[in-house]
Amino acid sequence: MERDIFDDMIKRVDCSYVSDLRYNKKIVESKLKTMDLSLYNEKQLEEFAQYVFNCGWSEIGSKLDK
Repeated sequence: MERDIFDDMIKRVDCSYVSDLRYNKKIVESKLKTMDLSLYNEKQLEEFAQYVFNCGWSEIGSKLDK
């Protein structure tokens, strides 16, 4: 079974609902920097970025590289 970045992030940020991730963007961004993102497919990463940050994964990915 494939891993789900939404479920994994909820556990890492210690929140109750997926919608809570939107209100914790700085924490989510810092957690992303410590995660092995190769565990998730490109479609899932794109959906995550759109939902949490309201932008594409390419924009978030470039922030994580800094």
